[in-house]
Amino acid sequence: MIKIMIVDDETPARNQIRNELIRMGIDEKSLLEAQNGVVALGKAKECKIDILITDISMPRMPGTDLAKHILTLYPDCKIIFLTGYSDKEYFKAAIKLNVIDYIEKPLDYDELEQAVKKAVSEFEKLNKSNKKTEFDFKFLEALFKNQHIDKSTLPAQCSKALESTKFVAAIIEPCSEYTTAEINLLEKSAEEYSIRTTSRIKANGSIELLFSGSTVNMKRDIEKIFNSFFSSLKEGEKFKCGIGSFEKQVKNIYMSYENAVCALDNAFFYHPNRAVYYTDNISAPAIDADKITEELHSCFSAEDFDNACGIINSLYDSLHQSNCLLSSNAKKIYYTIFESIHSCFKNYYFAQEGEHSLYEDSFNIHESHFLDDLHNYMISTINLMKQRLSGTDFNILVKSALIYIERNYQNPNLSIVDIAMQCNVNANYLCSMFKSVTGETINYYVNKLRIENAKKMMLETNMTIVKISQRCGFNDAKYFCKVFAKYTDLTPTNFRKKYK
Repeated sequence: MIKIMIVDDETPARNQIRNELIRMGIDEKSLLEAQNGVVALGKAKECKIDILITDISMPRMPGTDLAKHILTLYPDCKIIFLTGYSDKEYFKAAIKLNVIDYIEKPLDYDELEQAVKKAVSEFEKLNKSNKKTEFDFKFLEALFKNQHIDKSTLPAQCSKALESTKFVAAIIEPCSEYTTAEINLLEKSAEEYSIRTTSRIKANGSIELLFSGSTVNMKRDIEKIFNSFFSSLKEGEKFKCGIGSFEKQVKNIYMSYENAVCALDNAFFYHPNRAVYYTDNISAPAIDADKITEELHSCFSAEDFDNACGIINSLYDSLHQSNCLLSSNAKKIYYTIFESIHSCFKNYYFAQEGEHSLYEDSFNIHESHFLDDLHNYMISTINLMKQRLSGTDFNILVKSALIYIERNYQNPNLSIVDIAMQCNVNANYLCSMFKSVTGETINYYVNKLRIENAKKMMLETNMTIVKISQRCGFNDAKYFCKVFAKYTDLTPTNFRKKYK
């Protein structure tokens, strides 16, 4: 039963609307009333509202604010606004809420009747769509998990789909904001090739589809469907797409789905907006992360950044469009290499550009959607190092101090005097130069470096806070916790809970 709430601070107006709705055939038991927005919201929290008919100008809470609260509780609720004012600001607010209608007082009951019928029709259509979506979800769940299906209970559309001679599962993963219009276009395109589609959207946002048909060359048709889909995307919209094996029997649909999962992971190694098909023809290039790391260290020591970029380009070329690794393994390789780059990056650039957290970047690595993202980040990081080193504001004295700090930050007795003696300069002069180049004091930088390494140890080891503080150059664990909170806004314990 559709629930309709009438909200108006004038009792005669509420009674008139109530009587009119009953005259239209609305069941009296489905009607609720409230004299203002506050009371209405309280009732709405106890009972789901499907259609809201509300005056806009009311004491305590305007109708527009009430509608916003109701839509937060029940996003599918249909709104009809009533007002005795022709205020443009009210009208603008109503338009923004995507209401069914906006009716001025005194009410034209024919106009009200049309608005209510429209709201009922849209609600019923949406309810029917939601029920179909729920059924499709369970239907695909059974097929993809190879569960028993009672074909006698299936609607005609699903029965016809299972009578096809060819099946293939596909998974589309959005990597940006998008609208459902594109997915609708994909399904319409499939209809043009006499291919049926059943789809569902998972909680993680991925879209799973089952294509079924009896066309002569279904793979060719599927390629055309996805080419049309990708060509319709707006600028900035990115998707990953994996297509499973083509199967000829219903009982093997689950295999197509499992292979689609593999193909989706493999799509990581391709450019965005491309359908990647499952293949069991695996060719594995040899990737030696340790060797690549050593080569990069040699390049950085010689300040040969062009050759370092060449090494990263070669790695990309060997992995691009490959199907030899899981995306997680590729990310692990890049993270290992990234740590090597970052150890040098800190010396040349880290202190000079303010806070630049290794852990923020490592999270980006693990959450990246495509190999292109990792490659572009690596190249841009190396180019920043090159730019900084060749810049006129780079100071050799400060470079020496940074390298010495990097090698000795674990020493709790490290002091500005020690660093100045190593650089063969007066301590006051070093402090002045360091601050002018980096924008930070030496003590601030040393503590920041210690905290960055402490964060790494907390994520990668199970050592106690006391032991980590000692390893990072702090004699006093309480002081370490105080400094850690200053640099991260979290205690060491809370940091480990949040990120590990």
